[in-house]
Amino acid sequence: MNAAQTLSFEGHGIRVLEQPQGRMVPIKDIADAVARDPESLRQLVTRDELLRDWSTTCITQAVDGRDREFRCLTEPGVVRLLGMLNPERSATPESRAKVLAFGRWAATTLVKVMRGESLAAPEATETWVSQYRASEALGIPKSTIRQRVVRYNIPVRREHQAVFVPLEILRANLEAHPIQAQQARVNASTSQRREVTLALMSELRRIYGPQGAQAVLHSMDPRLFPNPKTLPGGFQAPLEVVK
Repeated sequence: MNAAQTLSFEGHGIRVLEQPQGRMVPIKDIADAVARDPESLRQLVTRDELLRDWSTTCITQAVDGRDREFRCLTEPGVVRLLGMLNPERSATPESRAKVLAFGRWAATTLVKVMRGESLAAPEATETWVSQYRASEALGIPKSTIRQRVVRYNIPVRREHQAVFVPLEILRANLEAHPIQAQQARVNASTSQRREVTLALMSELRRIYGPQGAQAVLHSMDPRLFPNPKTLPGGFQAPLEVVK
């Protein structure tokens, strides 16, 4: 079944699914929002008798367009699960803060939606646009949108062979998780790879000469270049290459 509504918590999509038992929320969405392992929360639900009664398997459409099964909780199940998540047992201060923040948000927003109560705009409204329009509106490439849809559990809709995304949830996601940090890691990785390539070329020239080194380098898959952290003391020439 499709999401009756998708809310945004610090850039994470929280789906509220219409099921025969009423409105339900996937455990995975809660786990992502509080930075916990989804499997650990599912095991917690399995061990607790009340949570077992207040949970069921939901079927909804995943990012790839196929139906997927998710373990979901009713409104009483969500409340009980949050009560069982002890912030003081969090591994880091950041994780503790996320549990507390999600609990406060769930009490004022998520639970109301699950009960069918209306919310003031903009929380209760969604603006669905194509990936192309979202890319224009937010000033980011479509590839970044696709990556964030998967990483942060942001929902999608498919209409007439086009993929639509919730613009406000994406906007909130960018505010909560700025793209600059991600781009900085990409730039650092590119710079690191360039240094490895230059060092590799220098060693090949020493062993095979300029022309031989160029031929060897062109015959290698660039994805196989070693990570400098794994190089103990220099580059070892391939044994298969004949001088």
